[in-house]
Amino acid sequence: MERLTHSGNFNYEIIKTSKKDRFEYSIGDFKYTPPGWVKIEKMWFPLGYKVVTQKNQSLGLRRNPTIYTYKIGEWNIMPDDQIIGDDVDEGGIFSGASLASARKTQKYCLERQKDPFETRIFFAAVYKPFLANGYKVKSQGIMLLEELK
Repeated sequence: MERLTHSGNFNYEIIKTSKKDRFEYSIGDFKYTPPGWVKIEKMWFPLGYKVVTQKNQSLGLRRNPTIYTYKIGEWNIMPDDQIIGDDVDEGGIFSGASLASARKTQKYCLERQKDPFETRIFFAAVYKPFLANGYKVKSQGIMLLEELK
């Protein structure tokens, strides 16, 4: 287990867990096991890895027309009526389920044939996740915490 604490404009604590020490997040029938947890203002959230452009915008991959600009340390939460609970590319905010999956997305963006671009990866707190697989997590919201170098 690795514990990272930050204090500045806002305080948070990240706990990254090894695979054997992880525990499940569940709400209703939805369950997944995040790579760690983030404590913000006495509340715990699943840890994710968010890949963004150099300007902290969503990637717009797969012709997704909805581009968000994320501010570090602020929640970006979609309204309930815009959430689409299946694996389409809209109706939620995607983050990497692991650092490896985020690095794979980063590599894809840099090596794509048409319009390659550089990206940044952040630790992120995930708000109300509702879809997950081994590669990505789809949620209602996200907060960027700190950039990984």
